Amino acid sequence: MIVWQIINIAILLAIGGIILYVRRKAKGSLSLYKLTLLLAGFALYFISTQTHILNFDKELLDNFAVFLLVTLTFELSIRINPENIHMNSKTLGVFVWTLIINIVIMGLLASYLINIPTMQAIIFALILTTIEYFMVEELRKEGDFANPLIIIFALSIVYFMTLNNQLFYNIGDFLRYMLIGLATGVISGIIVFKLMNNAKISWVHELALLCTAVVVYIFTILLGGSGIFSIIILGVFFGNSYVRKKNDMKSFSPFIFKSLEILLFLIIGFMIPFNLKFFLWALLIFIIYCIIRYIIISIYHKTYSMQNKLLLTFAPKGMVYAALLLVFSIEFFSVSLSSMMAWILIISLLIASGIEFVEGKKIKRLEELYVVLKNIRYGRKRDLKHK
Repeated sequence: MIVWQIINIAILLAIGGIILYVRRKAKGSLSLYKLTLLLAGFALYFISTQTHILNFDKELLDNFAVFLLVTLTFELSIRINPENIHMNSKTLGVFVWTLIINIVIMGLLASYLINIPTMQAIIFALILTTIEYFMVEELRKEGDFANPLIIIFALSIVYFMTLNNQLFYNIGDFLRYMLIGLATGVISGIIVFKLMNNAKISWVHELALLCTAVVVYIFTILLGGSGIFSIIILGVFFGNSYVRKKNDMKSFSPFIFKSLEILLFLIIGFMIPFNLKFFLWALLIFIIYCIIRYIIISIYHKTYSMQNKLLLTFAPKGMVYAALLLVFSIEFFSVSLSSMMAWILIISLLIASGIEFVEGKKIKRLEELYVVLKNIRYGRKRDLKHK
């Protein structure tokens, strides 16, 4: 059984590697690449229903989802440092108001349309607020600040729901849960800093850091604390340490990150049902979400052009959204909510692919114009010298 699971993962990585190679050769957009991985996963699911070639164990998927979330959270928390976080009142205002209005309007709308419990609707609204900035660099400030918070908010809500005591005792248990996570994160952060104080970071150290994050997560869970919160604290400690700054480390090895990205999008396409009856609801919710975000951006960025406002509005959903979708779909979300969220991911990436294609064409035309003008300018100079 284990051997077959490893073979299945190897098949997914091989298929993803081919898609990545084609994308680099064709110089395709990141949005189209992620969308292709999703659709390839769906195609593999369709093929496996006929041939039973691929089959994933639920326990393996659980463990992979947790490992992916730990890795992604650690990666995001490393970026929480003065070099990356340049928050201002406008960026903070856009995030906070988008989050609040999403919870109130999008949560209620999702609960009404597909008949899901209130807590599932709130977590859906939180996940919908995640920001990816691979299309627009301007979104980096909002994304680096917002994404780790959304992860911890969503998981904390799930933990709070598992408590069955009276509200007073629940608050006490929740505070203990967070404090244990804080303590283990701080202690492990100090230990890592001391051990790596004079080290020059290589891929071995990156792998060791990743293993440390997983061990800290498991240890914190065993103590009854928030494993994700401990990872965020550990990442913030390391991200602001002299060791990280001295080595100018901004993220993990591209090989590790790309491999996890490939597996994530392929597995979502393979595991989550893309039921057509939820497509219209997904489209409606995404349109309303974009209208809300556009209004908020227009209020806070009045001087921006219409084009720039639209680019900030249609920020695509990416790894954070996909990872949380996978984690909650396995244990917590209903099939209808998982399907609708998968459609939202596809719609978001499809629109982002179109925008990147149009923007790429514009940049190419500008580059060609620049070359022509440069040739004219230097051509004239050479002619004048010759005379």
